[in-house]
Amino acid sequence: MWPLQPNESLACNCRWCEARKLWGLLINRSRDIARQALQFCSHTEADVAAAICRWTVAFSYTLMCLLREDVQLEPSLAAFLQLDEQQLILQQQHKGSAVLQALGACVRASSMKEIHKMRIDENITIMQDVMGGCERIFRTPIPLSYTRHTSRFLVCWLTCLPFCVADTVGWATVPVACGLAFFLFGIEEIGVQIEEPFGILALEVFCETIAKNVSQAEAQAASSNALAAKCAGRAADVTLEQRQLDWVVSTQLLGANPIRVCNGCDLHNSFAVGSSGNGGITTGSNENVTTSSTTSSSSNSSITVNELQNSGTNKAA
Repeated sequence: MWPLQPNESLACNCRWCEARKLWGLLINRSRDIARQALQFCSHTEADVAAAICRWTVAFSYTLMCLLREDVQLEPSLAAFLQLDEQQLILQQQHKGSAVLQALGACVRASSMKEIHKMRIDENITIMQDVMGGCERIFRTPIPLSYTRHTSRFLVCWLTCLPFCVADTVGWATVPVACGLAFFLFGIEEIGVQIEEPFGILALEVFCETIAKNVSQAEAQAASSNALAAKCAGRAADVTLEQRQLDWVVSTQLLGANPIRVCNGCDLHNSFAVGSSGNGGITTGSNENVTTSSTTSSSSNSSITVNELQNSGTNKAA
């Protein structure tokens, strides 16, 4: 009996643990898809991001209905999908694949970068692998003959137990036999229940967790976008004030007036004129250049660009 009973319990426990890991992976991938869609989609595609989040939540409920025959799919989808979307899924033979196909279509219709679409598609592929793993467990039950054979052997062993221990334990034979029967039959019952882990696992709680996480991600994304826009506006105001301050300080320090030149830009042309009469000119389109002249200690004067150009023309002549 001991080689048979632990082996059955071990096999059932492995199925239960694998099912739980698959749903844990689904929860994580759903969170990741919602985060990526809300971050990678532009502000003008808020409806596309909302559709991706909506189909992500719908997939978890669809998978739960595939694994539980007593759960109706249509009431579950009515809380998340629109009427035409519900009809699209209900008409399909394999509803889980149809939901993933619609999710992929939403990603393809967005204007996200290709690398971002590939990242989301990788998560969709993982979700499809999760669905395949759950279907493998659901459609491959432990053989009924294995369970029956273990139960029959256990009954025979417990029936013969009192006759084997009566001479040793005496009057305690009945309590000992009853106690062993209680624990061993309890192990047997637990093994039978966890043969089908999706009937024991709290799939409804898992689906509600995914829905809450996606809703929280949408609310957090909205607040984050508003905060980012507010910070960007403050930065723009600070930059504008700093530019105005730089303009005032440079004007006061250099004592030069702005000169209108090409393309209507305000330029300050800086010239340094030595005692020999030669000067350096720093000009250029779309730049702010400062005009100042330095002459001998007896006099200082400002020279404009036109005057210097005329002077250069006369010298060349």
